[in-house]
Amino acid sequence: MAISLGSMFVRIGATTGGLKTGLMSASGMIGKFGGIAKGAMMTAAGAVAAVGVVAGVMAVKSVKAFADVEEGYAKVNTLLDEGQDSQKIFAKFVAETNVAMGNQGDQLDVLDGLYQTISAGITDTTEAQEFMEAATIAAVGGSAKLSDVILAGTKTMAAFGEKAGSAMDVMDSFAATVKAGQLTMGELATAFPKVAGVAADMGLSLDETLGIVAGLTKVMGDADAATTGFSAIMTKILQPTEAMKTAVKSLGYDSALAMIQEEGLMKSLELLNEAVFKDTAAMAELFGNVRAVRAVLPALGAASEAVATSIESQGDKAGLAKKQLGDMASTTKFSLGELTSAMQNMMVTIGEAIMPAIQPLVDMFAEFLPTAMEKIQPIILQVVDVLSELMVAVAPLIPPLLEIASMFLDTAVVIIKAFIPAISVVVEWLKLLVDPLKVVLGWVKDLFEWIEKLVEAWAEFSSSGVAKAGEWLSNKLGGGGAPVPTSETSPALAGLPSGAVPGSVINQTNEIIIQGREKSSEEIGREAKMSIIEMGG
Repeated sequence: MAISLGSMFVRIGATTGGLKTGLMSASGMIGKFGGIAKGAMMTAAGAVAAVGVVAGVMAVKSVKAFADVEEGYAKVNTLLDEGQDSQKIFAKFVAETNVAMGNQGDQLDVLDGLYQTISAGITDTTEAQEFMEAATIAAVGGSAKLSDVILAGTKTMAAFGEKAGSAMDVMDSFAATVKAGQLTMGELATAFPKVAGVAADMGLSLDETLGIVAGLTKVMGDADAATTGFSAIMTKILQPTEAMKTAVKSLGYDSALAMIQEEGLMKSLELLNEAVFKDTAAMAELFGNVRAVRAVLPALGAASEAVATSIESQGDKAGLAKKQLGDMASTTKFSLGELTSAMQNMMVTIGEAIMPAIQPLVDMFAEFLPTAMEKIQPIILQVVDVLSELMVAVAPLIPPLLEIASMFLDTAVVIIKAFIPAISVVVEWLKLLVDPLKVVLGWVKDLFEWIEKLVEAWAEFSSSGVAKAGEWLSNKLGGGGAPVPTSETSPALAGLPSGAVPGSVINQTNEIIIQGREKSSEEIGREAKMSIIEMGG
């Protein structure tokens, strides 16, 4: 065994020092593991705390979301019979419609629409849900507010009754109008109720009414202008001018309304136009209303083809609203909206589940608050009394302080007013100095230009003028065809050896002239003479 253990120690290099090192390394590893474990525990604790915070925030938001939705259901309950609970009846439908709306609303919007629908007289649960479903399809497909579409739909169905068809038929009619005209679903939904009721009472069909609106939007400002002009036409039909009465009778009808009910609006307008031989002024006289004329003339002229096409398009409207919904539902934005709506539904459900646990606390706080206020009220009243006494004590000081402030203000105003004329004088004086300063600056500019030219002239003289002078002197003394002076021919060279030519004298004279540019003429002359004497001596 000893040999075996010894061999083992040899193989693993286990000396006393090695064993100590190994133990220290193991201890370090254990310490590191302990640090890692501690860090992991702290991270886990932080994660748990973060989850707790998130859960708390979600709980608060869930309760608030449920509270808002609960209030929406309570509003719907006010329209239901005794014992009916809108939340039990419509909860599933509201959640599903919320998702179906995608990014165009939430449960509160659905509940508001449900309230509108029931308020409009669609009280049957099934019919209300069918109408809401059709309105949702049209709203999403036409990118319009659900509440606007519901308002237009309920008004239209109430006005035209069974002639309008089902709720889906009405929404298809709206979709066809938007496609044929120059307007949006939202604009149509807000404008159409202006004419729906009157048009239906006069006997116009829904298709013709919507077709006229769509056609007029092609030449008039917008849907509102088109429906306003349309409404003016119908008003003059119901309250005809004498000229219109005469024209209608000439066409063989008892009244303008009777003609409309028998022929339809567009055909009646065409008959009246022919009765006055398509004279624009005469048509204007028939209606006697500017707004009506602004709609009649385009309807018979520039927009006549558009109106006819729009009326015809109503015959091919089936399924159009669902087609438009499919176009919008295929977008990423709508899909994200569906996801958001599903999360909203989940928050409401969580809030509904949490609320029973929170309700006792809310009730307890509601009971505690009045008691706490009773105890706090005396303290508050004491503070109010102290503040009142303080105000009474300070009150006498307020008028003098206000008077002092007023005096300072008046003084400031006087000073400002006094300085204004002086400032004006200074400004005018500065204005007068502008032109003289311009002249002076011009002189300074001219002076600098003259100095610059003088410097350039002096530089040119320095570089070439002196050299030319030396060259001239050299020519005079020994070149340029003049006889070279010698000791025999020039008294100035007397004393020099016979026949000597003072060539070096010329060079030295030039050098003296060049080096003596800054010397006076007398100094240059003396130096030249001394140089000549030295050369000769």
